[in-house]
Amino acid sequence: MIRAAVPVLLALASLGCTGAEGSGRGQLPDRDAEAPCAGWTYDVAPARWVLPAGVSTGAFTRAERGAADCVEGLPATRLFDLTGDDRPDFVMLSDCDDPAVGASMWRVWPAVAGGFGDEIPWALPADSAPGAFGVLRSAADCSGEGDLPAFRLDRLDGDELMDLVVTESCADETLADGAWRVYPSTGVGFGPGVLRPITPSYDSGSFVTPGNEESCGATENSPAWGAVDLDGDGPIDIVLTDTCDTETVGLTHWARLANDGAAFSAAEPWGIPGELAADRLSRDLGACAIGMPDYFLLDVVGDDQPDLVVPHPCAAQGSDWTVYSNEGAGFASIGAVRRAPWSLNVLVNQRERTAPDCARSFPAWVLDDADGDQDADLTITASCTDLAVGNARWDLYAYTASPGGGEGWSDAAPIALPTGYSTGSFAGGTGETPGCAGTANRPAWVRRDLDGDGKPELVVTEACADPTIGTDAWLVYEMTCAAE
Repeated sequence: MIRAAVPVLLALASLGCTGAEGSGRGQLPDRDAEAPCAGWTYDVAPARWVLPAGVSTGAFTRAERGAADCVEGLPATRLFDLTGDDRPDFVMLSDCDDPAVGASMWRVWPAVAGGFGDEIPWALPADSAPGAFGVLRSAADCSGEGDLPAFRLDRLDGDELMDLVVTESCADETLADGAWRVYPSTGVGFGPGVLRPITPSYDSGSFVTPGNEESCGATENSPAWGAVDLDGDGPIDIVLTDTCDTETVGLTHWARLANDGAAFSAAEPWGIPGELAADRLSRDLGACAIGMPDYFLLDVVGDDQPDLVVPHPCAAQGSDWTVYSNEGAGFASIGAVRRAPWSLNVLVNQRERTAPDCARSFPAWVLDDADGDQDADLTITASCTDLAVGNARWDLYAYTASPGGGEGWSDAAPIALPTGYSTGSFAGGTGETPGCAGTANRPAWVRRDLDGDGKPELVVTEACADPTIGTDAWLVYEMTCAAE
């Protein structure tokens, strides 16, 4: 199932996602070749998503706050699906007024019908230092007295729950030598840690943070790597995309350390198209002058297996994309052309851009399942050439197998945006802060699938004209087909 893009710093681990209830992992969606909806709209009357009472003022005015702001008394919060039901739960990672939050537990409010339910004190690893898990951290912080480890949330053991994975620790030297410590989810917290070795052996610290560049030299041997579920079986794999000791890695194949839920395997080849020189999981360098096109991983048809997508082949004279489908042990050696009808001056070269870059003709966009059919759709949320996009509407290019048009993305269908807000309120991928000065009426908002139906809603988390939004409730605008 393709999910709405989520800025949760999980690196590349969530490219193979859990399917919707009843869909089954790896099952293709029912693409019955019907024409996609010609026009969408968000509900005129939004639903109220009920928020928990008795929590610190301002805690829910943002869907996600990366770090606590203790000057303002605001906690660090995230939307994570910790309970494994395909609905994001509200997670408080740290609380300025309670040092136990982020050390011994997180405060978790699970998503239920119409709001967030009763709090779960989510257990963290025992004997953790204050603040050890109070903010997502890509490198350990050993500058103070406590151990503030690098950690991530990923599916490591094969179930539908995210586990806590410590990749670097000030107090645990075994991790530096090529291992992770995995704390499996119990459904109400994280259980005892299990050491997960990584082979083959590379320099100390090689597998702390995914990286696009290898480091080679007389005393250096670190690969370029990422973490992604390549084969769609659930747990994330470690993928080496460039290494110092094997020249063909990044040219003819990647080296995959397959994860069976209990251990990583030895490196095994994962075939890649030879003409791409794919030495990283994605590339957005615009390097066609030297024969290196941009590409990225995207589960195009919703089978939980990421495909390799080249959005602008260097030799092509047009805007159609080339998709190298995932064959279970590698990508197809020959790509399939997929219809991409957006204008040539609309350059889309990655999975998401939250703000336009008009100097390079980049709009703001997101590639995810927007219409609930599990395929990857393209939604343009702001445009450099059409100012109505982001003001009155977004443009949705739905992925379709409609007869006559060929498989690929449909022509743009407008998504009518909510009215009653200031011009430009919904331009781009998210509205992080409200604008209420003078007559302005710009809300704080995010685009997330709160109810788990596969279609992301537009969620207002703070509103200028209604002080109850962000304290008592969020406003949830559901996207529906206007032709129905």
